[in-house]
Order: sequence, then structure tokens, then C-alpha cells
Amino acid sequence: TTVGLIMLDDNYSGGDIICKNEKYMSSAELTLTKGNKDGKETYCWELQNKSTDEGKTVPSKQVTYSGNRVVASTIQVSMETGDIEVGNAQVGSSSKRYTTADSDTLYGTILNELNEAKDDSSIFVDDYGNIRYRGKDPNNYVTFNGEPWRIIGIIDGKVKLIRDEPIGSYSWDSSANEINNGYGINEWSQADLMKLLNPGYENEKLEDNSVTGSLYWNRASGKCYNWENNATTDCSFDGQGEHPKGLSEEAKNMIEKSTWYLGGTDDMKKYTLNNITDLMDAERGIEVHKTPESTTLKDNDGIARTTIWKGYVGLMYPSDYAQAIKSDSCNLDLNHWESDEEACAKNDWLYKSTYEQWGISPTNLNGYDVYAANSSGGESVLPEASDGKGMYVRPVINLKSSVKVKSGDGQTNSQYTLG
Repeated sequence: TTVGLIMLDDNYSGGDIICKNEKYMSSAELTLTKGNKDGKETYCWELQNKSTDEGKTVPSKQVTYSGNRVVASTIQVSMETGDIEVGNAQVGSSSKRYTTADSDTLYGTILNELNEAKDDSSIFVDDYGNIRYRGKDPNNYVTFNGEPWRIIGIIDGKVKLIRDEPIGSYSWDSSANEINNGYGINEWSQADLMKLLNPGYENEKLEDNSVTGSLYWNRASGKCYNWENNATTDCSFDGQGEHPKGLSEEAKNMIEKSTWYLGGTDDMKKYTLNNITDLMDAERGIEVHKTPESTTLKDNDGIARTTIWKGYVGLMYPSDYAQAIKSDSCNLDLNHWESDEEACAKNDWLYKSTYEQWGISPTNLNGYDVYAANSSGGESVLPEASDGKGMYVRPVINLKSSVKVKSGDGQTNSQYTLG
């Protein structure tokens, strides 16, 4: 069985649903036609020339909405029968179309879970049309790289995973300079931590010829920037020392090279759970240090900046952290969750009470601060973000849509296993 999840991109009238077989079309693309039938808004999803294993094609369907106005909803289309179901997930004005997926893939499994979810479920759709898990401990556990990871959701059309526990504590960047107050830079595409996690940086070495780049990606040994004053320490991801193993060949083959957004914002105190979309807009925007007018430039400190980066291993966004919460009583801004930890942070599965964890997003107020989730419950701007003081690292990756589920149901004692 294959399923497709499609988000409407306009407000519409909601209520009774009338499904009607139309003609056979000619492509697997799901397209939306908006019209008017009997004075009502009509949305017709067309599956064009989609052949099943039995050689049959799938008809398009027509759905008519009437009644009270609602913000948006989801539509589930069976790629075998063309049947349409409308769920109750909340979606904003952004259009998000998901490709179809086999139901035995992790991608398809998540779509099916959303389709069966209730309004108070730990899986939901955000205002960008992304599917996310939320709450204290949702059933989003997956065994990846032979160890526990967790599913953030389907973000920008890809299944996004984060390692359940950190791989250690490391500096974000070590390239201190006088112009930048003696700190490193908050530009992920140049950061030492990015080079530690991703391929292609094997030639990053110290004066003693110790390798510092691509160690996690290659399951290799070398030196890592860590703790005070950008000191370097022995660092091994081959599983022989105190560090966990780096990525296996099987795990690397499951990772999709993706676009990561590096836009910044000036203050987490202006974001609450009521306007997280504004934070996501900032992360995907062009605001970085000194407010650039293009996606690649140098700021006033002479540092090359970009607002997008394409790579394999990143870190979580502040919005990932914020939208993992499920709470009706957290009314604080993101910089002050620690003021009411019970209502806010402890209802967020990404929160870790025992350590602070790096994020990927910079502040645009200076060239060195990075947003991080702190151990007392908030998203904070920490001056030590790139001055050489270590903070914990939970790698984040996007899976290829073809990765299948071999067993499990996402519970901590029955994790999804992949193949």
C-alpha cells in the first residue's frame, strides 16, 4: 500500500465532504484544481496516469467543502484506489506537498500514524505543513547507526532524526580573531563542529598533523576542539575509547544530503508558542550578522556568510526544540522557559535537564553567538557559543525516503528498526 499526504495551501470552507470519481488522468503528480461547484469551493486532487501493480490506473477525486470556515486540514490519498480522507491536523497558509511513499517505509509509517492520530496526539502538523512529534516522551524512537535516535518528524519533506544522547561536548568553532572579540564564528558552513561531523574535511589538521575533520563521519580518531580556550583533546569515534562510534557505512547510505537554513534572529524573548512560525521564518530568512541583502556575502567583520548550507549532518533548529513541546500552560518566551520548567521544558522531549546542547542557528546581533537549548529549560544566547567552551552535541540527519521499517512501533522498548 502506498499513501500520500497533501496539504491544502488556502483557507477553505469546511464541513461535509463529497467524494466523486472523475476521469482517469495521466501522471503520478498530485495536482490541485480549485473551482466552484453549486456555489461551493471545490478542490479536485488529480492523480495522473498512476498505475498500480495490477496495471490499473487511479481516478482523480473531487472533494467539496461547505459549512463553517476552518484554517486548513490534511488530505490522505490512497495511491491504489484514489480514495480521499480528510483529517483534523492544523496547517497554516503555507503549501506543503509530500511525495507518495510505501507504507513499509519510515516515511509512510509516519504518514499513517498522523492519519490515525487524534486531536490531542503527540504527532501533529505545524504551520509550515511539517509533521512533528511533541510532548514528554512520544513514540518516536528509532534504532539508527546501531543506537537510539529519535524522529523529529517529516520536515521539509524529509524524515528528520536526532541522536537521543549526545556524542560528547565540543566547541562550536575555534577560529578566534580580534575583530570577533576573540571568539570563533557563528557561521555553520565554516564551523569546526560542522567539519567534525561531515565528510570532506579529512585534510583539516593541526600543526602536529593530527586530523580534526570528518572524524565522526569516518569513525576515525584524531583531535577535537573541546572545553576551555579551544583546547584540543584526543578524540576517537572508532568505538574503542570513551567516545561513541561514528557513523557506519550502512547509516551513511541512509542519509540524504539536504539543505539546511542558517538565518538568524536577534532575540528569543520575542517568540512564544503562539508565534513559532515567525521564528521559522527567521531561520529560513536572510537575516544574519549585519543584515545581508544576498545569500552569500561578507559581513562587516570580514566573515563570509551564507543563509543556506547543503550537507549531511547538522544540529537542531530553535524551532525544532520549541515545537517539540506539548503544553497548554507554557506561556513564556523561549528565553525564559526555565522560569516555569514544569509547564514548559519538562513537556518537551528534546529538553535535557542535565546538559546544554548546541543548535545550528546564529544570532544576527554579532558574529559569534549561537542559540542553544540550556539545561534549565530555555533557548539562550550563550557567549561561550563559539569561544571554545564545550557544549553537548546531538547530531541531526535527514533520511532518504526509501528507508524501510523492518520492525518496531516507535516505543522506547520497541524502537523502529530500519533497513
